[in-house]
Amino acid sequence: MEIVHRYLSSGVSSHIIGNVTGVCPSEHGESCVEHCHEVCFQDELYDYVDPCCDCSEICSLTPFRKVLAIIILLVALLLLAKRRWDYFPVGRAMGVGFCATVTVVFVEIAPPEMLMNLPSVIDMNTLGVLFGLTIISGYMMEFGMIDSLIVLMKFKCNSAFDLLFRSMIMSTMISATLTNDAAVIILTEPIVKMALELGYAPMPFLIALAASANTGSTLTLIGNPQNVLIATASKIPFAQFLLAMFVPVVVCLVLTWALLCMFYYETLSGVAPPIPSLCGGPKDVAINEGTVSSDVVPEEGQSSGGGGHGGHGSLPPAKDLTPEELEVQQRTTKIAGSVVFLALLLGFIFYHSITWCVMLGVLAMLLVEVYVVGGEGASVLRHVDGPLLIIIGSLFIVVGGAQMTGLPDALYNSFTESVPNFDTADLNTWSSLAAFVALIVVLSTLCGGNVPAVMLLAEILQDRHAGNKEWYLLAFASTVAGNLTLVASIANLIVAEKSAYVPGGVELTFFEHLKFNWWSTILIVTVGSSIIYVMF
Repeated sequence: MEIVHRYLSSGVSSHIIGNVTGVCPSEHGESCVEHCHEVCFQDELYDYVDPCCDCSEICSLTPFRKVLAIIILLVALLLLAKRRWDYFPVGRAMGVGFCATVTVVFVEIAPPEMLMNLPSVIDMNTLGVLFGLTIISGYMMEFGMIDSLIVLMKFKCNSAFDLLFRSMIMSTMISATLTNDAAVIILTEPIVKMALELGYAPMPFLIALAASANTGSTLTLIGNPQNVLIATASKIPFAQFLLAMFVPVVVCLVLTWALLCMFYYETLSGVAPPIPSLCGGPKDVAINEGTVSSDVVPEEGQSSGGGGHGGHGSLPPAKDLTPEELEVQQRTTKIAGSVVFLALLLGFIFYHSITWCVMLGVLAMLLVEVYVVGGEGASVLRHVDGPLLIIIGSLFIVVGGAQMTGLPDALYNSFTESVPNFDTADLNTWSSLAAFVALIVVLSTLCGGNVPAVMLLAEILQDRHAGNKEWYLLAFASTVAGNLTLVASIANLIVAEKSAYVPGGVELTFFEHLKFNWWSTILIVTVGSSIIYVMF
Protein backbone atom coordinates (compact mmCIF):
# COMPACT_ATOMS: atom_id res chain seq x y z
CA MET A 1 0.00 0.00 0.00
CA GLU A 2 3.01 2.30 0.31
CA ILE A 3 3.12 2.56 -3.48
CA VAL A 4 -0.55 3.48 -3.53
CA HIS A 5 -0.17 6.29 -1.00
CA ARG A 6 2.93 7.60 -2.77
CA TYR A 7 1.15 7.99 -6.09
CA LEU A 8 -2.11 9.21 -4.62
CA SER A 9 -0.17 12.03 -2.92
CA SER A 10 1.30 12.99 -6.28
CA GLY A 11 -2.16 13.32 -7.83
CA VAL A 12 -2.85 9.94 -9.48
CA SER A 13 -6.56 9.13 -9.57
CA SER A 14 -7.84 6.96 -6.76
CA HIS A 15 -9.55 4.46 -9.04
CA ILE A 16 -6.16 2.88 -9.77
CA ILE A 17 -6.41 1.38 -6.27
CA GLY A 18 -8.50 -1.39 -7.74
CA ASN A 19 -5.61 -2.54 -9.91
CA VAL A 20 -3.23 -2.73 -6.95
CA THR A 21 -5.58 -5.14 -5.22
CA GLY A 22 -5.95 -7.23 -8.35
CA VAL A 23 -9.33 -5.89 -9.51
CA CYS A 24 -9.35 -5.02 -13.20
CA PRO A 25 -11.02 -1.78 -14.29
CA SER A 26 -13.16 -3.62 -16.82
CA GLU A 27 -14.91 -5.40 -13.93
CA HIS A 28 -16.26 -2.00 -12.88
CA GLY A 29 -17.15 -0.90 -16.38
CA GLU A 30 -14.17 1.48 -16.53
CA SER A 31 -12.00 2.15 -19.56
CA CYS A 32 -8.67 0.36 -19.92
CA VAL A 33 -7.54 3.11 -22.30
CA GLU A 34 -7.95 5.72 -19.59
CA HIS A 35 -6.12 3.61 -17.02
CA CYS A 36 -3.25 2.82 -19.36
CA HIS A 37 -2.74 6.48 -20.28
CA GLU A 38 -2.56 7.34 -16.58
CA VAL A 39 0.29 4.90 -15.90
CA CYS A 40 2.28 5.06 -19.15
CA PHE A 41 4.90 7.26 -17.44
CA GLN A 42 4.83 5.43 -14.08
CA ASP A 43 6.47 2.03 -14.25
CA GLU A 44 5.34 0.72 -10.85
CA LEU A 45 1.62 1.32 -11.40
CA TYR A 46 2.01 0.19 -15.01
CA ASP A 47 2.95 -3.28 -13.70
CA TYR A 48 -0.39 -3.50 -11.86
CA VAL A 49 -2.57 -2.27 -14.70
CA ASP A 50 -0.88 -4.04 -17.62
CA PRO A 51 -1.94 -7.64 -16.76
CA CYS A 52 -5.58 -6.56 -16.85
CA CYS A 53 -5.53 -4.15 -19.76
CA ASP A 54 -2.46 -4.99 -21.88
CA CYS A 55 -1.16 -1.41 -21.98
CA SER A 56 1.88 -2.17 -24.14
CA GLU A 57 0.22 -1.03 -27.35
CA ILE A 58 -1.27 2.13 -25.84
CA CYS A 59 1.96 3.11 -24.03
CA SER A 60 4.30 2.54 -26.96
CA LEU A 61 4.80 4.46 -30.17
CA THR A 62 5.12 3.20 -33.71
CA PRO A 63 8.56 3.73 -35.32
CA PHE A 64 7.18 6.66 -37.30
CA ARG A 65 5.79 8.37 -34.20
CA LYS A 66 9.03 7.77 -32.30
CA VAL A 67 11.02 9.55 -35.01
CA LEU A 68 8.41 12.31 -35.13
CA ALA A 69 8.57 12.81 -31.33
CA ILE A 70 12.36 13.22 -31.43
CA ILE A 71 12.14 15.64 -34.38
CA ILE A 72 9.52 17.71 -32.55
CA LEU A 73 11.76 17.89 -29.46
CA LEU A 74 14.72 19.06 -31.56
CA VAL A 75 12.58 21.67 -33.33
CA ALA A 76 11.27 22.94 -29.98
CA LEU A 77 14.81 23.33 -28.66
CA LEU A 78 15.86 25.10 -31.86
CA LEU A 79 12.99 27.55 -31.50
CA LEU A 80 14.10 28.25 -27.92
CA ALA A 81 17.62 29.12 -29.08
CA LYS A 82 16.59 32.40 -30.72
CA ARG A 83 13.91 34.98 -30.04
CA ARG A 84 12.58 35.01 -33.61
CA TRP A 85 13.62 32.95 -36.61
CA ASP A 86 13.13 34.46 -40.07
CA TYR A 87 11.54 31.32 -41.48
CA PHE A 88 9.16 30.88 -38.50
CA PRO A 89 8.82 34.25 -36.71
CA VAL A 90 6.46 33.26 -33.91
CA GLY A 91 8.63 33.77 -30.83
CA ARG A 92 9.82 31.23 -28.29
CA ALA A 93 6.58 30.68 -26.38
CA MET A 94 4.32 30.26 -29.40
CA GLY A 95 6.95 28.14 -31.16
CA VAL A 96 7.16 25.62 -28.32
CA GLY A 97 3.37 25.76 -27.95
CA PHE A 98 3.06 24.83 -31.62
CA CYS A 99 5.39 21.86 -31.06
CA ALA A 100 3.26 20.73 -28.11
CA THR A 101 0.14 20.88 -30.27
CA VAL A 102 1.81 18.79 -32.98
CA THR A 103 2.88 16.28 -30.31
CA VAL A 104 -0.70 15.88 -29.06
CA VAL A 105 -2.22 15.60 -32.54
CA PHE A 106 0.33 13.45 -34.36
CA VAL A 107 2.42 11.64 -31.72
CA GLU A 108 -0.72 10.94 -29.69
CA ILE A 109 0.86 10.54 -26.24
CA ALA A 110 -2.67 10.78 -24.80
CA PRO A 111 -6.12 11.90 -25.90
CA PRO A 112 -6.28 15.74 -25.76
CA GLU A 113 -9.19 15.71 -23.30
CA MET A 114 -7.10 13.64 -20.84
CA LEU A 115 -3.88 15.66 -20.87
CA MET A 116 -4.80 18.09 -18.08
CA ASN A 117 -5.74 15.13 -15.85
CA LEU A 118 -2.42 13.33 -16.22
CA PRO A 119 -0.04 14.48 -13.45
CA SER A 120 2.69 12.32 -14.97
CA VAL A 121 2.61 14.47 -18.14
CA ILE A 122 1.69 18.02 -17.09
CA ASP A 123 2.87 18.93 -13.60
CA MET A 124 0.31 21.48 -12.43
CA ASN A 125 2.18 21.99 -9.13
CA THR A 126 5.19 23.31 -11.02
CA LEU A 127 3.07 25.59 -13.18
CA GLY A 128 1.18 26.82 -10.11
CA VAL A 129 4.38 27.72 -8.24
CA LEU A 130 5.83 29.59 -11.24
CA PHE A 131 2.51 31.37 -11.80
CA GLY A 132 2.47 32.61 -8.21
CA LEU A 133 6.13 33.58 -8.02
CA THR A 134 5.89 35.81 -11.10
CA ILE A 135 3.02 37.68 -9.44
CA ILE A 136 4.86 38.03 -6.12
CA SER A 137 8.03 39.33 -7.82
CA GLY A 138 5.94 41.88 -9.72
CA TYR A 139 4.30 43.10 -6.53
CA MET A 140 7.72 43.43 -4.87
CA MET A 141 8.82 45.74 -7.68
CA GLU A 142 5.65 47.81 -7.51
CA PHE A 143 5.79 48.11 -3.72
CA GLY A 144 9.31 49.58 -3.98
CA MET A 145 10.97 46.66 -2.15
CA ILE A 146 13.41 46.00 -4.99
CA ASP A 147 14.33 49.69 -5.20
CA SER A 148 15.48 49.54 -1.59
CA LEU A 149 17.74 46.59 -2.39
CA ILE A 150 19.25 48.46 -5.35
CA VAL A 151 20.02 51.48 -3.13
CA LEU A 152 21.65 49.17 -0.61
CA MET A 153 23.72 47.54 -3.33
CA LYS A 154 25.15 50.93 -4.40
CA PHE A 155 25.88 52.17 -0.87
CA LYS A 156 29.59 53.14 -0.56
CA CYS A 157 30.51 51.07 -3.62
CA ASN A 158 34.11 52.04 -4.41
CA SER A 159 35.28 49.72 -7.19
CA ALA A 160 34.07 47.60 -10.08
CA PHE A 161 35.15 44.45 -8.24
CA ASP A 162 33.05 45.51 -5.26
CA LEU A 163 29.99 46.21 -7.42
CA LEU A 164 30.48 42.89 -9.21
CA PHE A 165 30.42 41.02 -5.89
CA ARG A 166 27.39 42.95 -4.61
CA SER A 167 25.43 42.36 -7.81
CA MET A 168 26.10 38.62 -7.54
CA ILE A 169 24.94 38.55 -3.90
CA MET A 170 21.79 40.47 -4.81
CA SER A 171 21.11 38.17 -7.75
CA THR A 172 21.57 35.11 -5.54
CA MET A 173 19.17 36.43 -2.89
CA ILE A 174 16.42 37.14 -5.40
CA SER A 175 17.02 33.93 -7.35
CA ALA A 176 16.79 31.75 -4.25
CA THR A 177 13.47 33.29 -3.22
CA LEU A 178 11.75 34.35 -6.47
CA THR A 179 13.41 32.14 -9.15
CA ASN A 180 16.37 32.98 -11.37
CA ASP A 181 14.10 34.24 -14.15
CA ALA A 182 12.55 36.79 -11.79
CA ALA A 183 16.01 37.86 -10.62
CA VAL A 184 17.28 38.67 -14.11
CA ILE A 185 14.01 40.34 -15.09
CA ILE A 186 14.31 42.60 -12.05
CA LEU A 187 18.06 43.27 -12.08
CA THR A 188 19.28 43.38 -15.70
CA GLU A 189 18.22 46.93 -16.47
CA PRO A 190 19.24 48.55 -13.14
CA ILE A 191 22.62 46.79 -13.08
CA VAL A 192 23.44 47.94 -16.63
CA LYS A 193 22.39 51.49 -15.77
CA MET A 194 24.35 51.40 -12.53
CA ALA A 195 27.51 50.18 -14.27
CA LEU A 196 27.22 52.91 -16.92
CA GLU A 197 26.53 55.56 -14.30
CA LEU A 198 29.62 54.59 -12.32
CA GLY A 199 31.83 54.43 -15.41
CA TYR A 200 32.15 50.65 -15.72
CA ALA A 201 31.79 48.48 -18.83
CA PRO A 202 28.54 46.47 -18.51
CA MET A 203 29.65 43.14 -20.03
CA PRO A 204 31.32 41.57 -16.94
CA PHE A 205 28.26 42.48 -14.88
CA LEU A 206 25.91 40.81 -17.37
CA ILE A 207 28.01 37.64 -17.31
CA ALA A 208 28.06 37.76 -13.49
CA LEU A 209 24.31 38.37 -13.29
CA ALA A 210 23.42 35.37 -15.44
CA ALA A 211 25.96 33.08 -13.74
CA SER A 212 24.99 34.03 -10.17
CA ALA A 213 21.27 33.87 -10.96
CA ASN A 214 21.63 30.30 -12.15
CA THR A 215 24.07 29.13 -9.47
CA GLY A 216 22.30 30.98 -6.66
CA SER A 217 18.92 29.59 -7.65
CA THR A 218 20.22 26.11 -6.77
CA LEU A 219 20.03 27.09 -3.11
CA THR A 220 16.28 26.44 -2.72
CA LEU A 221 13.55 24.27 -4.17
CA ILE A 222 11.80 27.35 -5.60
CA GLY A 223 14.91 28.92 -7.14
CA ASN A 224 14.21 27.79 -10.70
CA PRO A 225 11.68 25.73 -12.69
CA GLN A 226 13.79 22.56 -12.63
CA ASN A 227 14.15 22.71 -8.84
CA VAL A 228 10.37 23.04 -8.53
CA LEU A 229 10.12 19.88 -10.62
CA ILE A 230 12.63 18.16 -8.33
CA ALA A 231 10.67 19.28 -5.26
CA THR A 232 7.56 17.59 -6.63
CA ALA A 233 9.36 14.42 -7.69
CA SER A 234 11.74 13.90 -4.74
CA LYS A 235 9.54 15.08 -1.81
CA ILE A 236 12.66 16.51 -0.12
CA PRO A 237 11.67 19.07 2.58
CA PHE A 238 12.48 22.70 1.80
CA ALA A 239 14.73 23.28 4.85
CA GLN A 240 16.64 20.04 4.29
CA PHE A 241 17.38 20.96 0.68
CA LEU A 242 18.46 24.48 1.69
CA LEU A 243 20.94 23.17 4.28
CA ALA A 244 22.30 20.58 1.86
CA MET A 245 22.96 23.09 -0.92
CA PHE A 246 24.25 25.99 1.19
CA VAL A 247 27.96 25.10 1.30
CA PRO A 248 28.42 24.08 -2.37
CA VAL A 249 26.48 27.13 -3.61
CA VAL A 250 28.42 29.62 -1.46
CA VAL A 251 31.77 28.12 -2.41
CA CYS A 252 30.90 28.12 -6.12
CA LEU A 253 29.63 31.72 -6.04
CA VAL A 254 32.86 32.95 -4.46
CA LEU A 255 34.84 30.92 -6.98
CA THR A 256 32.80 32.36 -9.87
CA TRP A 257 33.46 35.92 -8.61
CA ALA A 258 37.20 35.23 -8.39
CA LEU A 259 37.29 33.76 -11.90
CA LEU A 260 35.36 36.74 -13.28
CA CYS A 261 37.76 39.17 -11.61
CA MET A 262 40.73 37.39 -13.17
CA PHE A 263 39.20 36.96 -16.63
CA TYR A 264 37.93 40.55 -16.87
CA TYR A 265 40.69 42.16 -14.79
CA GLU A 266 41.72 44.70 -17.41
CA THR A 267 38.11 45.63 -18.17
CA LEU A 268 37.18 46.03 -14.51
CA SER A 269 40.30 47.91 -13.44
CA GLY A 270 40.78 50.14 -16.51
CA VAL A 271 37.80 52.42 -15.93
CA ALA A 272 37.19 55.91 -14.66
CA PRO A 273 36.72 56.54 -10.91
CA PRO A 274 33.20 56.20 -9.56
CA ILE A 275 30.91 59.04 -10.56
CA PRO A 276 28.52 60.77 -8.14
CA SER A 277 25.17 59.24 -7.55
CA LEU A 278 22.05 59.31 -9.67
CA CYS A 279 21.05 62.83 -8.63
CA GLY A 280 23.19 65.64 -9.96
CA GLY A 281 25.76 63.61 -11.88
CA PRO A 282 27.43 64.89 -15.05
CA LYS A 283 25.50 64.87 -18.29
CA ASP A 284 27.89 62.48 -20.01
CA VAL A 285 29.92 59.66 -18.51
CA ALA A 286 33.13 58.53 -20.18
CA ILE A 287 33.12 54.87 -21.06
CA ASN A 288 36.30 53.76 -22.78
CA GLU A 289 36.45 55.98 -25.87
CA GLY A 290 32.78 56.93 -26.10
CA THR A 291 30.22 58.64 -23.93
CA VAL A 292 27.01 57.63 -22.33
CA SER A 293 24.22 60.16 -22.53
CA SER A 294 22.49 61.16 -19.35
CA ASP A 295 19.32 59.50 -20.57
CA VAL A 296 20.69 56.18 -19.31
CA VAL A 297 20.48 57.56 -15.78
CA PRO A 298 17.00 57.53 -14.23
CA GLU A 299 15.69 60.87 -13.10
CA GLU A 300 15.16 61.53 -9.44
CA GLY A 301 12.27 59.50 -8.09
CA GLN A 302 12.17 57.21 -11.10
CA SER A 303 12.26 53.52 -10.35
CA SER A 304 15.27 51.52 -11.39
CA GLY A 305 13.35 48.26 -11.28
CA GLY A 306 13.32 46.02 -14.35
CA GLY A 307 10.66 44.00 -16.01
CA GLY A 308 8.65 46.94 -17.23
CA HIS A 309 6.84 47.36 -13.92
CA GLY A 310 8.69 50.22 -12.32
CA GLY A 311 8.62 50.97 -8.62
CA HIS A 312 5.79 51.77 -6.28
CA GLY A 313 4.67 54.52 -8.63
CA SER A 314 3.21 51.87 -10.93
CA LEU A 315 0.40 51.20 -8.46
CA PRO A 316 -2.42 53.75 -8.55
CA PRO A 317 -2.29 55.55 -5.18
CA ALA A 318 -5.39 56.62 -3.36
CA LYS A 319 -6.79 59.90 -4.66
CA ASP A 320 -6.35 63.29 -3.03
CA LEU A 321 -3.31 62.34 -0.94
CA THR A 322 -0.88 65.02 0.18
CA PRO A 323 2.85 64.38 -0.40
CA GLU A 324 3.21 63.50 3.29
CA GLU A 325 0.30 61.06 3.17
CA LEU A 326 1.64 59.51 -0.04
CA GLU A 327 5.04 58.99 1.61
CA VAL A 328 3.38 57.29 4.59
CA GLN A 329 1.36 55.08 2.23
CA GLN A 330 4.45 54.02 0.30
CA ARG A 331 6.33 53.26 3.52
CA THR A 332 3.41 51.25 4.87
CA THR A 333 3.10 49.35 1.60
CA LYS A 334 6.79 48.47 1.65
CA ILE A 335 6.63 47.27 5.26
CA ALA A 336 3.47 45.23 4.64
CA GLY A 337 4.99 43.65 1.54
CA SER A 338 8.15 42.77 3.46
CA VAL A 339 6.12 41.13 6.24
CA VAL A 340 4.24 39.05 3.67
CA PHE A 341 7.50 38.03 2.00
CA LEU A 342 9.11 36.97 5.29
CA ALA A 343 5.97 34.99 6.19
CA LEU A 344 6.21 33.32 2.78
CA LEU A 345 9.80 32.22 3.43
CA LEU A 346 8.80 30.81 6.84
CA GLY A 347 5.96 28.96 5.15
CA PHE A 348 8.39 27.33 2.72
CA ILE A 349 10.44 26.05 5.66
CA PHE A 350 7.69 24.87 8.00
CA TYR A 351 4.78 23.94 5.71
CA HIS A 352 4.82 20.87 3.49
CA SER A 353 3.21 22.38 0.36
CA ILE A 354 5.25 24.93 -1.61
CA THR A 355 2.36 25.44 -4.01
CA TRP A 356 -0.12 26.47 -1.32
CA CYS A 357 2.45 28.75 0.34
CA VAL A 358 2.94 30.59 -2.95
CA MET A 359 -0.79 30.92 -3.58
CA LEU A 360 -1.35 32.27 -0.06
CA GLY A 361 1.51 34.72 -0.66
CA VAL A 362 -0.21 35.96 -3.83
CA LEU A 363 -3.45 36.43 -1.92
CA ALA A 364 -1.68 38.37 0.84
CA MET A 365 0.06 40.65 -1.67
CA LEU A 366 -3.29 41.25 -3.37
CA LEU A 367 -4.83 42.27 -0.03
CA VAL A 368 -1.96 44.70 0.56
CA GLU A 369 -2.63 46.32 -2.82
CA VAL A 370 -6.38 46.60 -2.19
CA TYR A 371 -6.42 47.74 1.45
CA VAL A 372 -3.13 49.63 1.82
CA VAL A 373 -2.55 51.12 -1.63
CA GLY A 374 -6.20 51.51 -2.53
CA GLY A 375 -5.94 49.62 -5.80
CA GLU A 376 -8.57 47.36 -7.33
CA GLY A 377 -6.47 44.23 -7.66
CA ALA A 378 -6.42 44.34 -11.46
CA SER A 379 -2.63 44.73 -11.56
CA VAL A 380 -2.26 41.15 -10.29
CA LEU A 381 -2.76 39.86 -13.84
CA ARG A 382 -0.15 42.23 -15.25
CA HIS A 383 2.61 40.34 -13.44
CA VAL A 384 1.82 36.88 -14.79
CA ASP A 385 4.68 35.75 -17.02
CA GLY A 386 2.49 34.09 -19.67
CA PRO A 387 5.27 33.23 -22.14
CA LEU A 388 7.31 31.44 -19.44
CA LEU A 389 4.29 29.38 -18.36
CA ILE A 390 3.50 28.49 -21.98
CA ILE A 391 7.09 27.39 -22.55
CA ILE A 392 7.20 25.19 -19.43
CA GLY A 393 3.72 23.72 -19.96
CA SER A 394 4.42 22.98 -23.61
CA LEU A 395 7.77 21.38 -22.76
CA PHE A 396 5.97 18.95 -20.45
CA ILE A 397 4.04 17.66 -23.45
CA VAL A 398 6.96 17.67 -25.90
CA VAL A 399 9.28 15.92 -23.42
CA GLY A 400 6.48 13.44 -22.62
CA GLY A 401 6.49 12.44 -26.27
CA ALA A 402 10.28 12.02 -26.20
CA GLN A 403 10.01 9.84 -23.06
CA MET A 404 7.67 7.43 -24.86
CA THR A 405 10.36 6.77 -27.48
CA GLY A 406 12.55 5.10 -24.85
CA LEU A 407 15.56 7.20 -25.85
CA PRO A 408 16.15 8.79 -22.39
CA ASP A 409 16.12 5.35 -20.75
CA ALA A 410 18.49 4.00 -23.40
CA LEU A 411 20.94 6.86 -22.83
CA TYR A 412 20.75 6.42 -19.07
CA ASN A 413 21.28 2.67 -19.36
CA SER A 414 24.34 3.18 -21.56
CA PHE A 415 25.88 5.26 -18.78
CA THR A 416 24.97 2.76 -16.08
CA GLU A 417 26.47 -0.11 -18.07
CA SER A 418 29.71 1.77 -18.75
CA VAL A 419 30.41 2.43 -15.04
CA PRO A 420 30.61 -0.51 -12.61
CA ASN A 421 27.98 -0.45 -9.84
CA PHE A 422 26.64 2.86 -11.10
CA ASP A 423 22.97 1.98 -10.68
CA THR A 424 23.21 -0.10 -7.52
CA ALA A 425 25.82 1.47 -5.24
CA ASP A 426 24.13 4.84 -4.67
CA LEU A 427 27.01 6.73 -6.31
CA ASN A 428 29.65 5.48 -3.88
CA THR A 429 32.62 5.84 -6.26
CA TRP A 430 34.20 8.86 -7.91
CA SER A 431 33.82 7.21 -11.33
CA SER A 432 30.06 6.79 -10.86
CA LEU A 433 29.85 10.41 -9.70
CA ALA A 434 31.72 11.61 -12.78
CA ALA A 435 29.48 9.55 -15.08
CA PHE A 436 26.27 10.79 -13.47
CA VAL A 437 27.30 14.45 -13.52
CA ALA A 438 28.54 14.11 -17.11
CA LEU A 439 25.17 12.62 -18.08
CA ILE A 440 23.36 15.60 -16.52
CA VAL A 441 25.60 18.18 -18.22
CA VAL A 442 25.44 16.42 -21.59
CA LEU A 443 21.65 16.15 -21.49
CA SER A 444 21.31 19.76 -20.34
CA THR A 445 23.40 20.82 -23.33
CA LEU A 446 21.89 18.48 -25.93
CA CYS A 447 18.35 19.20 -24.78
CA GLY A 448 18.96 22.91 -25.22
CA GLY A 449 18.28 23.68 -21.55
CA ASN A 450 18.19 22.32 -18.02
CA VAL A 451 14.38 22.16 -17.76
CA PRO A 452 13.94 19.54 -20.53
CA ALA A 453 16.91 17.59 -19.15
CA VAL A 454 15.45 17.46 -15.64
CA MET A 455 12.05 16.48 -17.01
CA LEU A 456 13.71 13.49 -18.68
CA LEU A 457 15.95 12.48 -15.76
CA ALA A 458 13.46 13.03 -12.93
CA GLU A 459 11.21 10.27 -14.25
CA ILE A 460 14.17 7.89 -14.41
CA LEU A 461 15.35 8.71 -10.88
CA GLN A 462 11.83 8.22 -9.54
CA ASP A 463 11.62 4.78 -11.14
CA ARG A 464 14.98 3.81 -9.58
CA HIS A 465 14.10 5.11 -6.09
CA ALA A 466 17.09 7.46 -6.13
CA GLY A 467 18.46 8.73 -2.81
CA ASN A 468 18.73 12.36 -1.79
CA LYS A 469 22.32 12.60 -3.02
CA GLU A 470 21.23 11.91 -6.60
CA TRP A 471 18.53 14.58 -6.38
CA TYR A 472 21.00 17.12 -4.95
CA LEU A 473 23.43 16.40 -7.78
CA LEU A 474 20.68 16.63 -10.38
CA ALA A 475 19.55 20.00 -9.01
CA PHE A 476 23.06 21.44 -8.80
CA ALA A 477 24.63 20.08 -11.98
CA SER A 478 21.62 20.72 -14.22
CA THR A 479 21.21 24.29 -12.99
CA VAL A 480 24.89 25.28 -13.15
CA ALA A 481 25.16 23.56 -16.55
CA GLY A 482 22.74 26.27 -17.67
CA ASN A 483 25.73 28.62 -17.60
CA LEU A 484 27.53 26.63 -20.28
CA THR A 485 25.90 28.27 -23.29
CA LEU A 486 23.56 31.20 -23.79
CA VAL A 487 20.64 28.96 -24.82
CA ALA A 488 21.09 26.47 -21.96
CA SER A 489 19.04 28.59 -19.55
CA ILE A 490 16.02 30.84 -20.00
CA ALA A 491 17.59 33.25 -17.50
CA ASN A 492 20.55 33.71 -19.86
CA LEU A 493 18.21 34.54 -22.71
CA ILE A 494 16.36 37.09 -20.60
CA VAL A 495 19.63 38.87 -19.75
CA ALA A 496 20.63 38.91 -23.42
CA GLU A 497 17.30 40.36 -24.56
CA LYS A 498 16.80 42.95 -21.81
CA SER A 499 20.38 44.27 -21.84
CA ALA A 500 20.16 45.05 -25.55
CA TYR A 501 17.26 47.48 -24.98
CA VAL A 502 18.88 49.55 -22.22
CA PRO A 503 20.00 52.94 -23.65
CA GLY A 504 23.79 52.82 -23.91
CA GLY A 505 23.85 49.15 -22.95
CA VAL A 506 25.31 46.17 -24.78
CA GLU A 507 23.87 42.88 -25.98
CA LEU A 508 25.15 39.67 -24.43
CA THR A 509 25.90 37.60 -27.51
CA PHE A 510 26.28 33.82 -27.76
CA PHE A 511 30.05 33.90 -28.27
CA GLU A 512 30.72 36.64 -25.71
CA HIS A 513 28.88 34.49 -23.19
CA LEU A 514 30.77 31.38 -24.30
CA LYS A 515 34.26 32.91 -23.90
CA PHE A 516 34.10 32.84 -20.12
CA ASN A 517 31.47 30.23 -19.40
CA TRP A 518 32.57 27.16 -21.36
CA TRP A 519 35.58 26.50 -19.13
CA SER A 520 34.40 28.13 -15.91
CA THR A 521 31.14 26.14 -15.89
CA ILE A 522 33.00 22.84 -16.15
CA LEU A 523 35.19 23.88 -13.23
CA ILE A 524 32.25 25.09 -11.11
CA VAL A 525 30.20 21.94 -11.76
CA THR A 526 33.19 19.77 -10.82
CA VAL A 527 33.88 21.63 -7.57
CA GLY A 528 30.24 21.84 -6.47
CA SER A 529 29.44 18.20 -7.31
CA SER A 530 32.55 17.04 -5.45
CA ILE A 531 31.46 18.97 -2.35
CA ILE A 532 28.00 17.36 -2.48
CA TYR A 533 29.59 13.93 -2.95
CA VAL A 534 31.87 14.36 0.07
CA MET A 535 29.11 15.81 2.27
CA PHE A 536 26.57 13.08 1.53
